[in-house]
Amino acid sequence: MSFSPTTDLLTGEIDELLRRIEKIANVDPASPAVPAALGAIDLPDHTPAEMAARMTKLKKAEIRAKNPRQRREWCGNFLRAAKDFAAVIGERTIMSISEQVATDYWEFWKKRAREDVTPNYANKQIRYVRQMIDAHFEDIRMPVSKRLNPFEGMSVSKNAYDAADNERSKLSLPEFWIRNDLVGEKILEPFNQEASDISIVGAICGCRASEIYDLPAEDIHLDDPIPHLSVRVVLDGPDAREIKGASSKREVVLLGPALDAMRRHPHGFPRYRGKASDLSRAFSSIWN
Repeated sequence: MSFSPTTDLLTGEIDELLRRIEKIANVDPASPAVPAALGAIDLPDHTPAEMAARMTKLKKAEIRAKNPRQRREWCGNFLRAAKDFAAVIGERTIMSISEQVATDYWEFWKKRAREDVTPNYANKQIRYVRQMIDAHFEDIRMPVSKRLNPFEGMSVSKNAYDAADNERSKLSLPEFWIRNDLVGEKILEPFNQEASDISIVGAICGCRASEIYDLPAEDIHLDDPIPHLSVRVVLDGPDAREIKGASSKREVVLLGPALDAMRRHPHGFPRYRGKASDLSRAFSSIWN
């Protein structure tokens, strides 16, 4: 039977109360099942920080395909959200987060979105807290009708003008530089062959860097009639990885400089596989 507080049992249908009493009629009175069946115990509760630490266990199936790097980043999102929540609201447990508390936190991120963060970032911080609350409800098997998440429906609207849009547009590299310098002159090659070839494949094929450096060897098909890469989810083994979304699953044809680059690395890029920070440091050392 699902948990129901004593007050709900006393004010609800008498048949439900009688059914529960009959269920425990032959149970040892000292058994914890007795107060549990009659709603005379407190539900388990955790702080957001405790929930953040438990998310890998509670969502084990969902993160099965993540490699160690992806898992660290995924866990870090919840840990950071829990830390921010405590800094703004103070220590709370999941069951004590009221609608007013959620509204105060929502207002905090709406204000931040007008000042120093993007609405997308603010929405993520709200979403991570909402997901931890949902995970707690699921963990304690709370009846669906009683799962009232105070953050449900709360989001930060996009600003009419978002400076981040301009910042993102500035990140594009000139086509002539990619064609003549990065690909033609291979200007990165003297510094780091693998980083250079990851950049070339990404520039030619339009792939995300992670789609290239996380490639398992079996997803590199250089001897096929049409050489290509398979971008897909890998669920098991040392090369397990997720991709951005279902639409990211695809076959990427290798042509010209991209094919040449992959032929230099027929088994992929083990130096950077699952190690985004190492690649970032490599690029930083090159440009500095």
